[in-house]
Order: sequence, then structure tokens, then C-alpha cells
Amino acid sequence: MTTSRRVLGSSQGLTLLETAAVMLIVAILTVPLVAVAGRLIVLPLEWQENLGTVRDAREALHLVASDARQAACYIEGDSEDDYGTFKWTDYTETPTREFRVRYYSDTAYSDGSRNLLREEIIDASPPRTIPIGDVSEFGISLEERLIRAWVKIPSWAEKGSDAPLLGISALMRPGGPASADC
Repeated sequence: MTTSRRVLGSSQGLTLLETAAVMLIVAILTVPLVAVAGRLIVLPLEWQENLGTVRDAREALHLVASDARQAACYIEGDSEDDYGTFKWTDYTETPTREFRVRYYSDTAYSDGSRNLLREEIIDASPPRTIPIGDVSEFGISLEERLIRAWVKIPSWAEKGSDAPLLGISALMRPGGPASADC
């Protein structure tokens, strides 16, 4: 009979004091774990927003570098919204084709960023415009045959004037005039 009482006595459950102690330990451990889990979920969402703007900026620089390497001529833009035009002839196809690619922005937003566009005209066909993305500061410059392009990412531009610029350089096709009346 004593054996059955011991079994019954040990299976009656936890006391109120033991239950309160377990709940306190669980609460102490849960608060930091929830905070860590919250940061792991929120940070990637912020990163994704920045990744989109960085991707737009890199795409703009990649396109400028690609056009610059093919171009025989670069004409600087004549306004703040017109960054410049590349011209070249593609001799790899028969008949040859004349290319003209212009970079410009058409919309300025309240945060100072602009919608960057690339307009491509092949021979006398209608222009094909490709929206690249939003940039805060964009520019193209020519130094002899070296094209330099830079872009400031809007989310980084808020951090002040010393926010980093992404930049790229590319050499234009040799021969012929690089700028002016080309």
C-alpha cells in the first residue's frame, strides 16, 4: 500500500510556487528571443528596399559603360535633365546601323531623386525608352576618350553630402572625334 501512495503522490502535479517559477523562467527567456526574432524579420525587409535602389544604380552604370565602349562619339547634354548622348555605327551587320543612345531624366521627386531613362534610336526607327530607376545624383563626363559615370543612391543620399557615389569608367571606341561635332 505504501508503493501506491508514493506513485499517487508524485503524479499529483506541480504546486503553485513551482508553476509560478516555471512561468517566470519562460517569460525571462521569451522576451529576448522575441526581440532577436523581430530583428531578423525586420532587417531583411529594410535591406530589400535598399537592394532595389542599388540594383537600379548599378544597372544605370552598366548600361552607360556598355554604350560608352561601343560609342565613337559622345555629346554632352544641354540641360540639367539631359545627361548626354552616345553615337556609333554598328559595322558587324549588313547593312550597317546607326545608333544613338540618350540618357535623361523626366521626373523629379520631392526627395530630390529623379527617374532616369535611356532612349535608344536605331537608324530612323521610333525611339525606344527604357526606365532605369530612381537616382539622386547622376552624371556622365568625358575626358579625352574616357567616359566616367557616377550615381548617388537616394536612400544613401539622405545621410548627407558625404554619402558614397557609385562610379564607373569606360574607354570609348578608338578613332574619330570623341565629342563636339561628331
